[in-house]
Amino acid sequence: MVEERTGYPDGKERYCRRLGHSVPFRYCRLTADGTPCSSIRECWVGDPGVRELAAELAESLPGSSAPPKSAQLYELIRRAREVRSGTAE
Repeated sequence: MVEERTGYPDGKERYCRRLGHSVPFRYCRLTADGTPCSSIRECWVGDPGVRELAAELAESLPGSSAPPKSAQLYELIRRAREVRSGTAE
């Protein structure tokens, strides 16, 4: 369960791909079972003011050790560029 703390931007809204409409950050960080939504990191990555909080909350999820697909894709692109430029390790 996520512990309550002040300072969350609960009023900020983002489109929810699961529900099909906008939801406030509070809805994403605290679902009915008391844990953050499993998509919180991916949904809020574009908002610099919330990105780090979302990533922090995502770490509390079971199985959160795997990086999100977007991070995996970014890493693959970075490696391909290194190989292409000849700076690969």
